[in-house]
Amino acid sequence: MPVWPTLEQVGVCAASSSNEPDGTATVFWQSPSLLLVQIALQALKAVLTYGLAYIFGAQRLGKLLAAAVFLYPLWSPVGRAIKQNSAMRAYAYMALFVGTLTSVHLEPSKRYPDRVAIEIQDEDGHVLTTSIPGGQRMVSGLETGSQVCTVVMSDDESFARPAQISDLYFPFQNRFVGAYPYVNKNAIKRLQRKAEQGREP
Repeated sequence: MPVWPTLEQVGVCAASSSNEPDGTATVFWQSPSLLLVQIALQALKAVLTYGLAYIFGAQRLGKLLAAAVFLYPLWSPVGRAIKQNSAMRAYAYMALFVGTLTSVHLEPSKRYPDRVAIEIQDEDGHVLTTSIPGGQRMVSGLETGSQVCTVVMSDDESFARPAQISDLYFPFQNRFVGAYPYVNKNAIKRLQRKAEQGREP
């Protein structure tokens, strides 16, 4: 788990809601038109903030608040990403879980119609279940029987009750899926290769 947020993690936290069936969203700095709109909006908010502070005779405070408002789209996602990473790193134990995708289907939910329920089972019969955004495109893009890797977190050394799991890595598709990119992609790829070598006779 990265200590400091990666650009990808900040981008996910900065992305607005999207109606795309695969759950993707466009970050404002990835589009020149969205970037200009965002700059204009934040500049207007900053001017209004400073104007209100000026009326009440708090020019210095107004400058600080205006700067914070103008830069909010940058520092706010960073803060949310740090919070996400810290929450996952708070668990006492972490382990790599390598299993097989045994079930994938849309969850019957009116509130979150794009959620996909996923079940993974390892060779010892341990089962993990999770749900991620993605909709029908995600369901049709994943095949049962595929190998899956994820990082399992728990405060219990035996992992009898996993508290949380990271995003999922499908090595044969070289694909990561999940609501948030928790893991260092290169690190989990190396761990997966080592796990495969350890199981070879």
